[in-house]
Amino acid sequence: MTIKIYFDIILTLLKRIFQAAIAQSAERVLGKDEVTGSNPVSSFRCRFSYKFPPDHNPNPDSDPYPYHDSDPYHNSDSYHDPFCGLFLFLRIIMRLDKYVTYAGLTRSEAAAAIKAGRVTIDNIIVKNPAEKVTDESITIDGNLIDGSEYVYLLLNKPTGYVCEAGRGDSVFALVPEKYSRRKLSVCGRLDKDTEGFLLITDDGDFVHRIISPVKHLKKTYLVRSANPLSESDIKKLEDGIVIDGNEKCKPCECKRTYKANEYLLTITEGMYHQIKRMLIAVNNEVIYLKRIKTGGFPLPEGLKTGEILRLSDSDVLRIFAD
Repeated sequence: MTIKIYFDIILTLLKRIFQAAIAQSAERVLGKDEVTGSNPVSSFRCRFSYKFPPDHNPNPDSDPYPYHDSDPYHNSDSYHDPFCGLFLFLRIIMRLDKYVTYAGLTRSEAAAAIKAGRVTIDNIIVKNPAEKVTDESITIDGNLIDGSEYVYLLLNKPTGYVCEAGRGDSVFALVPEKYSRRKLSVCGRLDKDTEGFLLITDDGDFVHRIISPVKHLKKTYLVRSANPLSESDIKKLEDGIVIDGNEKCKPCECKRTYKANEYLLTITEGMYHQIKRMLIAVNNEVIYLKRIKTGGFPLPEGLKTGEILRLSDSDVLRIFAD
């Protein structure tokens, strides 16, 4: 028993030394922020994914996976570190069944699909779930699999749609078919009669960071009221008004626009029908509501109502930059 205890201790120490060496090498290759987790983009959580982050690609249109001198993944200084080659190898190699899960399947479903001959690599059927893959073209049932661990979609939500799945008037009916296998959810619901900025993703941690009131992430709305807001009304809203007699809102920002009865209202929480209830508390009424900004990322002017934009890593970073 004593020998086993000593063996376990030694094994644990060796494991930690190896992990520390890999982490140090990862910092040299990726940068310290991306390894320690301060970067909110989930693809930079020091998980060994199969391809290089697009933001580091100097020429993504012509060559998706280049080996340029400017690419930090191939910085010549990194090769002086004996663990860098191992880190890069681990990062770009993945089992086929793991890759196929990005199509929205469980690991066991992916393995079954592979064994059934439904999966191809570069147009060749492969039936071995343990097959190692990198940047090949991989399909299931003829559909190309997006190998990104998570996707971040921005919908310019139209009125008449609800933020619930399984309904004909669901916002998920507007999501392109290629994302249909992913377990998507919305980040901060909008009412059926509310328009604008709606984030949709399959990254649960990201959703929590967006909607959690303790994060104090700002959301800005364009509000049109039935009647003008007086200076006293605006002060009540900004100081944190009590709604329904017992719920006190956090302080907010309320600014007039150049149009009559139109305001920019910025809040840091998301209670049920909050803005509508806030205006009711000052004896007014919302007649038009549109979310136009989340954090530091505004709704793009060129994104038409009903259209969806897939956000890049830098776009996601901008959300948390405010």
